[in-house]
Amino acid sequence: MRRGINTSISPANLTGTVLPTPLSGGSTLVTPDQHLNTNLQLYTAGLRYNINPDWTVSAGYSFSKSTRYRNESTFYLTDPAGDYNDTRFEGKEGHQMNAFQIMAEGFVKTGPLQHQLVFGVSYQKQTSDYTANPFYDQIGTATSISRTSTATTARASTLYRNADIVQKAVFASDTIALTQRWSVLGGVRITNYEQHGYGIDGETLSTYSKNGGATPSVALLYKLTPGTTLYASYVESLEPGNVVSTTYANSGAVLNPLRSKQYEVGVKTQNERWSATAALFRIERGAQYANGDNVFVEDGESVFQGAEAGTARLERRRRADVNRDEVQKGFVLRRQSRGGRTGLRRGGACELRGACRV
Repeated sequence: MRRGINTSISPANLTGTVLPTPLSGGSTLVTPDQHLNTNLQLYTAGLRYNINPDWTVSAGYSFSKSTRYRNESTFYLTDPAGDYNDTRFEGKEGHQMNAFQIMAEGFVKTGPLQHQLVFGVSYQKQTSDYTANPFYDQIGTATSISRTSTATTARASTLYRNADIVQKAVFASDTIALTQRWSVLGGVRITNYEQHGYGIDGETLSTYSKNGGATPSVALLYKLTPGTTLYASYVESLEPGNVVSTTYANSGAVLNPLRSKQYEVGVKTQNERWSATAALFRIERGAQYANGDNVFVEDGESVFQGAEAGTARLERRRRADVNRDEVQKGFVLRRQSRGGRTGLRRGGACELRGACRV
């Protein structure tokens, strides 16, 4: 349980184009009545059997469960002087995932070509539960951003089943060694996808179902050295639909799944004491945003492209990583059927991002 968490600030309702003066280092936006209580559980089990030196079969099962209880304020700025409206949200949510997979891996030869084969089946079911009676309302105003509200909104919360998603899939891939240095990979995943959205009373409000959805993957690889590989790849994937949050007019709606496409060229190297990666990438996926009526919709396409690099130094008892330094350019919305957003920079896209771990 985290109590006294920082309050969020939003300029969504700000009049004009000038932001208030930044807070001093001695100011705080922590209020003791706000909290975030998160619980995460994960259980996994697996079995692996070597049929012979070339072939292996495996089976795995995982169960995950997460719950979150939030009581959080957002200060919506109203003018450059720092006046704001304090809007509070309180509610609970819970998610569960059951996943099962059976897979076979092995090597075969067809004439001069060496094949590394992978194929299998998978089943996945996820459920989402949300508060039937969440609180979301303005609880106060203030004339200085440095002052905080201490209003309390504690109330009983009853969860209801908001959505369930089931995915059943078969998959296969083949990595063919053309020469000692060149190889190609081809694979496909075929998914039967079904999702349902439910109302508080248990009534089914939305259904989406599609059988036989294929998501391919291809790659070309070249070994510069035994530990260094150049590659170019193309991968498609299917992302489950999101549940619209409380702040939107269509709160609780379950959106349809999104298909994404990723293009990447790069290099990877693995040595005894260190490893490194570098790549150029481009990701195309369906766009999601709130329209002028505050309805969260899927429309158009987001494009996310840039470069990334990472390195790790391996020691006997420690590992130091500098990972995924990314320059993200041209994250835009385009080809939207509802005009006015073509060419805009995608919210949340940063110019540079880095991480370091020891």
